[in-house]
Amino acid sequence: MPAPTSIFNEQEFSDVVVTGQYAPTSSKNATYKVNVISNTELTTRGVTNLREALQNQVGIDLAQDNVYGSSVSINGISGEGVKILVNGVPMVGRIDGKIDISQINLTNVERIEIVKGPQSVIYGTDALGGVINIITKEQKDEWNVTAKGLYETVGQYNFSVGGGFKKKNWSFSADAGRNFFDGYSPVDTSRNKQWRPKEQYLANLRVGYQKNKLKTWVELAFFRELMIDRGDIRPRTTQAFDTHFLTYRPGATLGMSYAAKKDWQIDLTMGYSGFVRYINSYVKEMTTLQETLRPTETQDTTVFHNINIRPVALKVWKKHALKLLTGFEINHIWSTQNRISGGSRNMGDYAIYGSMQYTGVKNLELQPALRVLYNTQFKFSAIPSFNIKYNATKWLTIRGTYAMGYRAPSLKELYINFKDSNHDINGNENLKAESSQHGGLSIELSHQTKKTSLSLSNNWNYNYITNKIDLAIQNPNSIPMAYQYFNIRNYTAFTGDHEFQVKAKRFHVGVGAIYQYSRVATDTKTTANSLWSIDYTAKAGYTIPVAEISLDVWYKYTGKKLLYVMNNSVQTGTRNGFHQLNISASHGFWKERIVLTVGGKNLLNVRNVQSDNVSGVGHNFNANSSLVAWGTTFFTSLNFKFSK
Repeated sequence: MPAPTSIFNEQEFSDVVVTGQYAPTSSKNATYKVNVISNTELTTRGVTNLREALQNQVGIDLAQDNVYGSSVSINGISGEGVKILVNGVPMVGRIDGKIDISQINLTNVERIEIVKGPQSVIYGTDALGGVINIITKEQKDEWNVTAKGLYETVGQYNFSVGGGFKKKNWSFSADAGRNFFDGYSPVDTSRNKQWRPKEQYLANLRVGYQKNKLKTWVELAFFRELMIDRGDIRPRTTQAFDTHFLTYRPGATLGMSYAAKKDWQIDLTMGYSGFVRYINSYVKEMTTLQETLRPTETQDTTVFHNINIRPVALKVWKKHALKLLTGFEINHIWSTQNRISGGSRNMGDYAIYGSMQYTGVKNLELQPALRVLYNTQFKFSAIPSFNIKYNATKWLTIRGTYAMGYRAPSLKELYINFKDSNHDINGNENLKAESSQHGGLSIELSHQTKKTSLSLSNNWNYNYITNKIDLAIQNPNSIPMAYQYFNIRNYTAFTGDHEFQVKAKRFHVGVGAIYQYSRVATDTKTTANSLWSIDYTAKAGYTIPVAEISLDVWYKYTGKKLLYVMNNSVQTGTRNGFHQLNISASHGFWKERIVLTVGGKNLLNVRNVQSDNVSGVGHNFNANSSLVAWGTTFFTSLNFKFSK
């Protein structure tokens, strides 16, 4: 459970995690297996958004669409099944079921926490596959001033500034920045770029107050992106059709933690997440550069507002080695769109949940949990889970989990009514909620000395999802062909991932592998389409003595993946595997106040990857290939931090 602070953790950890936990704790002691991407790694790799941050993670796959942007899957579950949070508050603005993770900037991020497997008991709907929680920075210095700049040869120019201070019980921090991407195509012979040019503006403001047993903070966030799809000049004219995609993402969060007594605590998180997207098509006169709006049917506006309120009470009986956590959650979403019936719809999730943690048996931790959910469209549901953690020795930890997952259909899946010359897509108000069964086993070995640490992590996960929602052909004879959402398939995913890491003062080495079995079918009796896939990762780093230059290398092989669309039956194809390799070198100056990093990304020059036997509605240039990256690039970044 997210908790801003805790009276139950007196030790400071260098790898503190909060996602899915009772209170902040070390990743080794966490009930759930949590993968952490630190701020140091983000800086070293020249990462600017969530898409780049997740590129080398085991069990995570990315997809790219020219209009909808970048999307993510965890252990084979994608789209609506992956929940993305900022400080525990869910993000909204799914287009075609996906949140564009390239819009999630990491300028003020402390770390990223990833939990694989259903988290519906804790975080409600949309968490069938897992949770990605972005933790922003707190003001810890008496005062500081920061500046960051990055240049990448593909045409990426980023700059941000920030600062903050602490005085008595108060803290204040703020930052703002601009990111600019010039667009990219393998052969740049036209105005129409395969990767659309983008300009982003972002700002964050955080105010905190802490005194005795009370800690509270407020954070405001703002994001604006303009992406332009420039059309080719029309034959025998001096005109082109350009489409502007203008997106706003406002956000606000209030967090509070109060330790009322020595044995109990109250936490409260209240958050607002917004999303506004305007799609406007223009006729551009190339001789005068004048732009004129095209007819109304080529314009579109999509608006989402989401309110999330989650109070939690934690009670501890130390004598009985027992912790009890209970709380409720209100999550309500409103949407106004030109492309949904009625123009405006809303949906609410209201839940109470409880979890008990028992540690009365030496080295054994038991944690049953239950969430009772009321959805304004789908009434009541009960979602249980059970976790067990056993510290067999100082170096061996075993975790086991069983959990049910739940996802209510989205407003789009229920009510979309999108018809133009190229589309006929309809919602279905009779859809059922998706549900899943999940089982997981984790065996982790770790050993630490004063100079080195070694760890071997082995994880196996099984997910079976029923009533999976997909588009299917409603009328094959219509022009354009009519599609509608149905509960049309079942999906099975089995994954096993293994990671080995060695860390010392001046070097670190890590290797990993994940094998995945995916199976899709219209029902349990028909012939299923399935595929085995395997991914590999490797990373290494070394700090050169005297010169104090840090060298880092990251490699990932993403294996062949199953792709599908639903027509009258499951239509299955594959996306071929591909390799990616990044390197970087960093050096700090003036007692690490200035850090210079240079490096190369995608040194194997992967761009589009062959995809076979798949056809469907999409926005990529070639139906037989999938966008992956924009080829080899080189970058340099400079980070300043002056503090006291």
